[in-house]
Amino acid sequence: MQVHGVDRAGESFSNVVFNAGGAGARPGKDGLNATTFPSGVKGTPIEIIENTSPILVYEKELRENSGGDGEFRGGLGQTITFGVRTDQPFHVPLMFERTRYAPLGYEGGLEGEKARVFINDQEVEETKKLYTLNPDDTVTLQLPGGGGFGDPAKRNAEARASDVENGYVIRS
Repeated sequence: MQVHGVDRAGESFSNVVFNAGGAGARPGKDGLNATTFPSGVKGTPIEIIENTSPILVYEKELRENSGGDGEFRGGLGQTITFGVRTDQPFHVPLMFERTRYAPLGYEGGLEGEKARVFINDQEVEETKKLYTLNPDDTVTLQLPGGGGFGDPAKRNAEARASDVENGYVIRS
């Protein structure tokens, strides 16, 4: 995501933060959660974002139930809600993919959840547009989950129990 504007001290700011959805499963392994595989770009810790810009992160967590079911499940996406400490309008150029078409599963695996974007709890339909927001506005990104691999009925019972225990609720 990119955010730019003027902070409360009157200083211009521009911040680009890389965020990722879940990676698809592969033969023999579950997908990776909130990972920019294979690029290797790392997510910036919230503490650094908030200390180097007026961006305030209200929520950043794995997006439950976003990975596709399969013999190997897709990785979970993440949900991020943020605002900006400013007294002036700020700008967010949205450039998001996977909002119309879900990440596909493979070899019988189910698709992951599509990405969704909200401004003040109102879902945004145009995800390739520059938005000018008010100081008290918030943006929520629900990044997509990865697709599953293989028939969900073949998922190992121990792996399925671990999914439930660790909060990976799988769509079947």
